[in-house]
Formats: sequence, structure tokens, C-alpha cells
Amino acid sequence: MKVIARNDNYIIMVDEAKNRIYLTIIGFWKDLGMVPNYLDDITKAGQSVSTGFTILTDVTKMKVPTPEVGEIHGKAQGILVGAGLSKTAEILPADAIAQIAVDRYSKKSGMKKASFSTFEEAEKWLDES
Repeated sequence: MKVIARNDNYIIMVDEAKNRIYLTIIGFWKDLGMVPNYLDDITKAGQSVSTGFTILTDVTKMKVPTPEVGEIHGKAQGILVGAGLSKTAEILPADAIAQIAVDRYSKKSGMKKASFSTFEEAEKWLDES
């Protein structure tokens, strides 16, 4: 597994053998200054996989962001869809408001996704592609 970025706000790793990106969003991003390299790191991850890749996103530690910061998630998804993303499995928190927020971002970007409560279920669904 290749680490693209690891900091207090997110972790991005790539498994080239599975053609998969692993993304973990952590905490509350109060403004874009907290994540100045996020879109660059997402772009690097997208360049490390080939068309048809999948993503497993863990948002269980994510706090609902401000609308300004929410836009960056939509932009990141747009970058990944443009890079050839096939489908995304999201591991969601029990927090219904966070679920609504992440669903809104994926609808806007056109990202195909399904939501799961465990890593194992998400991984299995992605492996079925």
C-alpha cells in the first residue's frame, strides 16, 4: 500500500494491485486553510491508479463541514470521476446529518457509490466489480 498523504485531517493511500484508493476523512475542517494540499493529494492518488479504479472512503471520523469546505469534497469527487473512477464504497457514521452531507456531494459530482457500516462489507462490494 502506497501512502499519498497522511495528516491530522485525512489519509490517502493507494493499493495499486487492487486499483483502489483508500480515503479517510478525519475531524472538522473549519476552513480550506486546514487542508491546503487536499485536491493536489487527490489528484496524485488518481494518477496512481488506472481507469476503472474504486475508492473505499471512511467518513466515520468526519464532522459535517461548513458549506465552503463541503465544496472541496465535490471538487475532489469531480477530479476522481474524471480520472476514471468506477465506484465508491463509503463507510458512514451513525450521524444522519453527516450521511446527508456526503450523499449531497456524491449526487452533485455524479459519483456512483454505496454506503456501508463496516470496512469488510464495503471492501466486499468493491471487490465484486
